[in-house]
Amino acid sequence: MQSKVPIIENLVQKLNEIEDKHDGSFHFSILEHIENLGAAQLEYGFAQMTRDFQNFADTYDIIIGVTCERIERNYFTLFSTRPKFGVASLYGAEYFAKVAKTSIERFTFYLLSQIILGVVSNSPTDSFHNDIGCLFDKNYQKTNIVLGLRKCLLCRNCEKRIRASVTRPIMDSVRVILNWIRTPWYREYFDLIILVLLAISGLSLVLWGVVYLTNTAQSIASAIGTFVIAVSGLDIYRFMKR
Repeated sequence: MQSKVPIIENLVQKLNEIEDKHDGSFHFSILEHIENLGAAQLEYGFAQMTRDFQNFADTYDIIIGVTCERIERNYFTLFSTRPKFGVASLYGAEYFAKVAKTSIERFTFYLLSQIILGVVSNSPTDSFHNDIGCLFDKNYQKTNIVLGLRKCLLCRNCEKRIRASVTRPIMDSVRVILNWIRTPWYREYFDLIILVLLAISGLSLVLWGVVYLTNTAQSIASAIGTFVIAVSGLDIYRFMKR
């Protein structure tokens, strides 16, 4: 499973692209200080972890660690509000993503969204509730996280509680991420398909002009076709570079 977990650099880049595209207020970066923690340390040494990261509290608004190890009892996430620090576990991510018919990347962003809102709103552990497809489900039955992955929302009570202590820009930025998670992964490639079809249409127009038209009409058809190919080709290049 670990080989299929997205590289952290790619995750950070994608998060920033999503935020920038939708005018979100978050900016994610990679912390140079890296802790290599074993499974046992993730919960029983969590207090020590928060102390270790206390030095970075003034530099970063929130610090989030991502691991492939299983978090005992809590399973998916742990977080502290002082300092604002959390850990997301991708243990079983491939399975849960497959059941939810989503990607590991989206599964990861779902956990990060929970940590961000939980930390910023100072949400206590007992604020988690029965599983209804909310970001703050307890997920006693671990596969129930699939409900949350499919809905990607906050229930009415959680939204009311969080809005009381979280600013509008933060709420909007998390919603940007949740909306992206909710969008089926294959929808991202619709734009690429349209661009490829446009490029083919432009090429067809050029060939049609060469074969069937003459003089001025041929020049116009070729110019239009070349323009369409150039524009769509540039957009395809930008898409592939994302």
